[in-house]
Amino acid sequence: MKEIYVKGDTTRSLVSKFMPHSKNYARVLVYNSQYNGPPSDILSFDTPEGVPGTVQSLEAVPMGSSALYLVWKKPEQPNGILTGYKIYYQTVKGTKVGILNERNPAISDPRQTRAKLAGLESGTKYRIHIKATTQAGEGEGYFIEQRTRASQSAPPDIPRFTWARLPSDNGYAKIKVVWQPNLEGKPGSHFFVKYKLKDETMYSESANTLDEDYTIIRSLKPGETYEFRVVAVDGEYMTESEPEEIDTYTVDGPIIQPKENVATAGWFIGMMLAIAFLLLVLILVCIVKRNRGGKYAVHEREAAHGRHDYPDEPGFMEYSQPLDNKSHGRGSMSSDPKAAPESDTDSMAEYGEGDTGRFTEDGSFIGQYGPNNGKKKQEEQPSPSAIATYV
Repeated sequence: MKEIYVKGDTTRSLVSKFMPHSKNYARVLVYNSQYNGPPSDILSFDTPEGVPGTVQSLEAVPMGSSALYLVWKKPEQPNGILTGYKIYYQTVKGTKVGILNERNPAISDPRQTRAKLAGLESGTKYRIHIKATTQAGEGEGYFIEQRTRASQSAPPDIPRFTWARLPSDNGYAKIKVVWQPNLEGKPGSHFFVKYKLKDETMYSESANTLDEDYTIIRSLKPGETYEFRVVAVDGEYMTESEPEEIDTYTVDGPIIQPKENVATAGWFIGMMLAIAFLLLVLILVCIVKRNRGGKYAVHEREAAHGRHDYPDEPGFMEYSQPLDNKSHGRGSMSSDPKAAPESDTDSMAEYGEGDTGRFTEDGSFIGQYGPNNGKKKQEEQPSPSAIATYV
């Protein structure tokens, strides 16, 4: 909470202490020599972008006799969205400074915190300025002074590098190589890149990179493996880095499979469904087998009365004539001559007990048609009157 004091004879004031590119709050209190009055309602409002503050630090490391390697930290108060940096430099001779020059091109990547300043005079002192930028313009400058080395050259230390794949260009792959010179020793003045296919013996070389610490290698074959080296140069001396293999993949880039949770993976769910389906089919088959394979009571009863021509295996069978001449079941449907079929009473006698020719229930007349009553009908001819009386 910040406060400003306004004279009591005015009702307005210009406040210039709000933070750019942020939400701010304000309230007004009336006070006298003893107390503060109750505050007003709180107002809130968003402020637009402003120019950024200064970078937190800046270092310059001599590279050879004509370049400086700059390293800085981004502003602590950007006051907006950073859009890049601008670098200026001028010579310093005694108490006089030369014309202010701008490094070209300007840095348009706000994430970049390194740059090479080349094309300088050897053994000369320079004042280097750096300013961060937003849509509102350039911020406050930060400067240091550094002297370039004399024209004497020395073998550079072994360099290092990083690389990144870039989108394809007309069906060919592109690789961005960033040189990382040894700032604690002898980095060299500039560099170039050597590269070749893994199975080849001859290297191709890029042009010398004098003003930047990176270069882009184009027209690489997709789906191949290349071997890259960075070569640091200082005068007539050159030092190569360790080789590194880089895969260019295809034009569309590598296919990256996301990690799956086993419980939600498609193959796992499919396997579990297949196992459940197979178990269901097995249960249905067992039920059908159980229903079709039993022996019924008729089968056992026929076997008890002498018929043993049933197969041992369960299921249906084709009908065949019994081996003996006497039928123990239904009559055959064939046209071959055979013995007269048994009467119903004979068949009933096989399964029943006693005289089946007549019933013993009182009032029944079915016994009139028993086997012995036929002769009585022939011997005794009832009179017509008796028949009529009977009816």
